[in-house]
Amino acid sequence: MQLKDLVENISWGIPILSQHLTDNDSEGAYLFLNSNCFKEDTILIENTKYVPYKNIQKHYTAKKLLKLQYGDFIFDSESFNLALFTEERNVIASEKLLIIRPHSAYLRQILLNDSGKFYVKNELKKALRAENNLEKANNIIIPNNFETIVEIQKESLRPDRLPLDTLTINVRQGVMTLDKILKRIKYGEINLNTGFQRKAGLWTTDTKSRLMEALIVKQPIPAFYFDATETTEEENIWQIVDGLQRLTAIKEFVIDKSFVLQELYYLPQYQGKTFGQLPRSAQRNIEEYEAITYIIEPPTPKAVKYKIFRSINTSALNLTSQEIRHALNQGKAANWLAKFTDKSITPAFEKVVPVSEINKERMLDREIALRYLAFRMTHYEDIKTNSTDLLDDAMVQIFTIDEELITNYHKEFGEALFVINYIFGEVAFTKAMIGGQNTGFINSIFEIWTYAVSMATEEQQEILKSRKKIVKEAALTLNKIAKFTQSIEEQPYTRENLRIRFSTIEQFIKEITK
Repeated sequence: MQLKDLVENISWGIPILSQHLTDNDSEGAYLFLNSNCFKEDTILIENTKYVPYKNIQKHYTAKKLLKLQYGDFIFDSESFNLALFTEERNVIASEKLLIIRPHSAYLRQILLNDSGKFYVKNELKKALRAENNLEKANNIIIPNNFETIVEIQKESLRPDRLPLDTLTINVRQGVMTLDKILKRIKYGEINLNTGFQRKAGLWTTDTKSRLMEALIVKQPIPAFYFDATETTEEENIWQIVDGLQRLTAIKEFVIDKSFVLQELYYLPQYQGKTFGQLPRSAQRNIEEYEAITYIIEPPTPKAVKYKIFRSINTSALNLTSQEIRHALNQGKAANWLAKFTDKSITPAFEKVVPVSEINKERMLDREIALRYLAFRMTHYEDIKTNSTDLLDDAMVQIFTIDEELITNYHKEFGEALFVINYIFGEVAFTKAMIGGQNTGFINSIFEIWTYAVSMATEEQQEILKSRKKIVKEAALTLNKIAKFTQSIEEQPYTRENLRIRFSTIEQFIKEITK
């Protein structure tokens, strides 16, 4: 495998020419690559001249500009020091820099060991020698300090760090009194039963009381976020994105009158009172409280909304990725996933997919079911994205298939789980299933086995069950296939690793059911 097979882009930076410089630019100015290396829109590397981005932009089209991105590797072509670019900002590389943009964190993993560094150095030497740059080729040094890479590897390349298309974002910021918000809730124009957040009303009475107290004394509270992208003239219903617990508490106190105030800090005279028992001045302070609101409006596409949801989702009860998917895809998609995991409809799911009640509340079980659907709706050889985007797209794709097809997927899913549970029992979807030691649930193992068994014919499934002992023993040898185990453990969503891990199990079933 060549270095170019591991990266999206290997390129030298653009040259800094004299026409790029203005009277305000100093040819002798340098910056160092560290946390304080910002100057306008340009990042500078030691011993590299710089000019502001706007000056270069005058002379180069956008396609020719090499912009650094989060996760790029930067090689200084003179000192051949290595750095990892982790700041969320577009910058321009100079002619002194070699930029390597990984497909995934796999390249980072290579660079964390001596043999990997040796491999990268040799690949760089080949590239330099091909350009007849022998002096540089013979003086490549990759440093041993990779603490930054180790730290960033924990996060991996997150899709929400990729730049947004700002022209598609339409988020209206404003101020709205609580009585207007409560009126929308009263008439069903704000959906508090979203099916994606945890249950409404999780706060204790003490916590809700102190929120009411804050409103009465006019203390600031966090903003509310609403999704209004699916509204029409006939049906103008907002989805609550952030602020469910707060709005639920306000509704319960003002409209439902379902609790009395207690454990107040500033207003002990209101202890034990309902909303109706408060003096009119206190009621008015609540009703006329001006809350900051952000309303996501058309034409904001779902791909952008996913990023917005994740960026604002910073509260103590922050949403999981699957809860966000449900927020944006309520109706058919959310309802079907619920069926896939409902023990009364799909009894085998609970037997082989151990999900705690807490994680069910966080919709982890539905995300697991979505993984199966993602690969049933899109063949693994056609997948060209990471796990998060794959599942985001799959949630939307459910809307595009007819009821008969998704009913069939559901039936096949249940049958596959039954077969897998019958053969493997409690080790299903763990490394122990394929000869490893770990007995924890592994998503990438779940995906390949549910897909392959669901694609097997009824006759093949019967053979698998009749040869239970043979199948179980043969599966233990899969751990000896180095490329297969690597495809599970190291970046399982690269195109090559997808091909390896899915085709291996497909061939396994084909051979054992001959």
